[in-house]
Order: sequence, then structure tokens, then C-alpha cells
Amino acid sequence: MVILITPNRVIRVADVLVNGASVGAVTNYVFTNITTNYTIVAKFALKVYNITVTSDPNGKIEPSGTVKVNHGLDQVFNITPNPGYVISNVFVDGMPAGPVSSYIFESVDSDHTIRAIFEMEVFTINAMSDPHGKISPLGQVNVKGGDDQTFIISSDLWYVVEDVHVDGKSVGPVKTYTFTKVSSNHEIHVKIRDSAVMKGDVNGSGTVTVNDAIILLLIVAGIITPTENQIKAGDVNNDGKIGADDALIIFTSLGPGLAAPPGKDFVVKDNIIELMLGEACGVTGETITVPVKADNMAVLGSGALCISYDDMVLKAIEVSSVSDTLIVGNISEPGKINIAFARSGNPSTDTIANYKV
Repeated sequence: MVILITPNRVIRVADVLVNGASVGAVTNYVFTNITTNYTIVAKFALKVYNITVTSDPNGKIEPSGTVKVNHGLDQVFNITPNPGYVISNVFVDGMPAGPVSSYIFESVDSDHTIRAIFEMEVFTINAMSDPHGKISPLGQVNVKGGDDQTFIISSDLWYVVEDVHVDGKSVGPVKTYTFTKVSSNHEIHVKIRDSAVMKGDVNGSGTVTVNDAIILLLIVAGIITPTENQIKAGDVNNDGKIGADDALIIFTSLGPGLAAPPGKDFVVKDNIIELMLGEACGVTGETITVPVKADNMAVLGSGALCISYDDMVLKAIEVSSVSDTLIVGNISEPGKINIAFARSGNPSTDTIANYKV
């Protein structure tokens, strides 16, 4: 005789007992050679489904492993990333559910899978500066969670770092700042102000050198256009303008160390000096050198002059200096030679400069 054991849709056979002894969770049992009475008892239970849980090592899903759920019940899973990581995605039965922090299987009626993927958390540091300031790196800087990020801070010439604000709080006029073990978004802002202009420090290096005198002569000769701060620093004699006499003050102040002594006063005397071109002659097609002379070199310190010539006949080639004289010549404009100069020391010649045509 065959005994069939049939559960309904949501029930499963839990066990079958024949004469009190278990024969397993079978769905049929065959009695053979029946010679006595038998008892058969079927035990039923709700169906149980398996939910398989996996995640990468940078976080966890709870509960974990293989979770058994009775038919029709709900099962909640919580997804938690490790410090410095975030949930990248959660896959349910192979389909993406997004970076959710929990997931509910409702009215479970089949087996399922759930898997979590995590990625390193990325924070943003907004690095900015006032005009004439520098911070590197600049802008929206992405930093992985737990990493350090260093910023290098500086300013343009003629400007100084007044302060650095980190998340709205002052950390002082620092040259570098490091965010350590970043775990949130931040902001860093460099505050800039004008520096006090040092008279004679035309290039903004912090000291007065012969290079500052040369820059002044380049300005006087029309080769470069000065900035506002260069005008302030270059007006050494405080007459409201930049001239070759300012370059002279710098040039004559430089001792062997090429550094101007602070607070030194200079006296510039007014003198009438006659300038002239030395005699020169040459052959068409050849180059000649023409000296520019002064009749009283002993009192001549600095100046600027313009020599005009017929550019249909001649072409200026270069301007050169003589001993103890700083010379800047501008021959860029046809028909004109602009010369700015400053002298130092006792004159050994009556020649200020030479120019070739």
C-alpha cells in the first residue's frame, strides 16, 4: 500500500513517523507484506527559504551568511561600510538596488541573494585665495577618506599672506597646511594684503640690488611698463615720478655687498651739462660706433636722452656702456635711440655711452 503525503502550497513535510520511528521528510511511504497494524504520522511546517548574503571586506551585511526565512515572513538586512568607506551598490538577486543602507525582503516565498559593494569615501576640500595669493592645489580637491592632504601657500610679489582660514577659523599666515586623516569636507581660504613697499626694491625681492637700478633704467628707456607698486618703490627721491636719478641713487648706494644701507640720504645737485655726439665717419654699408659725451662728467650722475637720426640712411644696431656706468638703450623705434643711464665712481672718460649704427 502506498501512502501519499501532500502538503499545501505554503507547507512542507517536516517528518514522517511510522510506528513512532522517523522515516524522514518523505512525500510517500509504501507498506509491504502487511501482517499487523501500523501507524503513520506526517508532521508539517511552513516552507523555509534561504537568503544568501555576501559583501566585500570593506563593510558588512547583517545578518550574514545563509539566512533561513519561513514562507511569507519579512527579512530585513542592514548594510554598514567600514570607516573611510561608503556603500557603492547593493545587488538583490543580481539586480542593482542602489547604495541603500538597509533592504527588506517582504513576504518571502523563494530563495534570494543579497550582495553589498563598498568603495573608499571621497571628501572635497575647497581651496581658494584672495587675488594675488596662491594655494596649491587650487579649487575643488578630492581626498580619499583617511588620507592626508597638504596645501602650499604663497603670494605674488608686493603682497603678503595675511592669514589662512580653515573651515572659517584662523590658523595664521602659514606657508603650508595639512589636513590629516580626512573624514569630512573642508574649506581653506588664503587672505592676502598689500605689503609695505620698500623704496628701491623695484623687483619686490625684499632687498635693494643693482637689478632694481637696471629695472628703473628699463622703465625710463621705455622698454618695460611699470606696475603701480614698481612706481611706488622706484620713486626713491619722492619727486612723484620715476627717473634715471632714482636709478642713480640706488646704484651709488650699493657697496661691495650690493645692498643699499637702510635710511641713507642722498643729495642730488642741479647742474647744467652739455651733451654731444663724438665725431665718427665711415663707409656706406659698414658699421660705425658713435660716442655720446658730456662736457662735465664730474657732476654727471644719471640721465635720460633721446637721439634722433634719419632711419632712411642709418639703422641703430646697439647701445653699449662704458666703465662705471649702467646703461639701458632702447632702439626699437626707427629713427630714435633712447638711453637711460646711472653712473658710479670717478669718471675715467668723458663718454657716457657708445651706440652702433
